[in-house]
Amino acid sequence: MTIKKIIYFILLLTLCVSVQAQETNDFHTDYNYLKDPITRGKLDFIFGYQRLNGNTFEFGIASGHRGYEGYAIVYSNYHLTTEHNFNADQYTLGTKVGYKLSILFCDFTGQAIYYTDFDKSNLAIRPEIGLTFFGVLDLNYGYNFMTINNDLNKLNGHLISLRLTIGKGSTGVL
Repeated sequence: MTIKKIIYFILLLTLCVSVQAQETNDFHTDYNYLKDPITRGKLDFIFGYQRLNGNTFEFGIASGHRGYEGYAIVYSNYHLTTEHNFNADQYTLGTKVGYKLSILFCDFTGQAIYYTDFDKSNLAIRPEIGLTFFGVLDLNYGYNFMTINNDLNKLNGHLISLRLTIGKGSTGVL
């Protein structure tokens, strides 16, 4: 008898509850984010210092944009930079291409780096993760995964990087 009462009660509830879909125009499938001035890529400049078997300085440019669907706490860029590694015994140049995504205080970066000492060369893949101040000032931990086994493998390993990104995409200045 109690099972019948429970079934009747559930049936009564389902018949009394009215569910309606709300009309909204918040989602636009034809919206072009590339034409939006908030999300369009703008020129940024990157300056950095890294500690990787010596002092390494980084300089470069980026195409960055702040905001994703109106959220200014998100910043991302595609960047092209050079690393200048001043080691005690030799100078090494690294040309780097990568992508960075910063959300509030978290930073995620992926890069491919071509290292050369003008005698030998090597290619590295470097993921980085760290802290950021809205994509402008980053403190990251990274690891170089070298693809060729040669004398430039001394650049393989752990590193800490401090990076400043300024420009129209990141800070709105310059």
